[in-house]
Amino acid sequence: MPVVKTVKKGEAMKKLLLLAVCAVFVFGLGCSKLGSLGGAPKLDMTNETTMKTSAEKMMASLSKDKQQEFSQAVATIAVHVMISAHMDKKDITQDNAQEVLMQNLKTYLDGKTADQIIEQAKQFQSEVEAFSKNASMKK
Repeated sequence: MPVVKTVKKGEAMKKLLLLAVCAVFVFGLGCSKLGSLGGAPKLDMTNETTMKTSAEKMMASLSKDKQQEFSQAVATIAVHVMISAHMDKKDITQDNAQEVLMQNLKTYLDGKTADQIIEQAKQFQSEVEAFSKNASMKK
């Protein structure tokens, strides 16, 4: 029978945060001069190689300001994914934390353009602000 190590939620959240930072770094790496034909590049999260290649193409197609906005959007979505996983009380272990994060990120990022990803992050930010406003009104 396989041994599954369970991790305290605080430790799992720290690991997921570290993975989110790594994901942002991967997306931030791509400033190569790879062009794209036929419209805005889309993120392909089929595997690590396609993710990196498509992120590089996407970043190369963006202005410096848009690159920063895109990187921030990916970070926002990664934090949303981590909080959602924690709130959903998913069983996150040391062994599956990266897989859980990447699968959930794939849901929000795969097949989307930079503008779509930025819009998704803005939506999450609006939801957080509305929640915070409602919580402060109840006090």
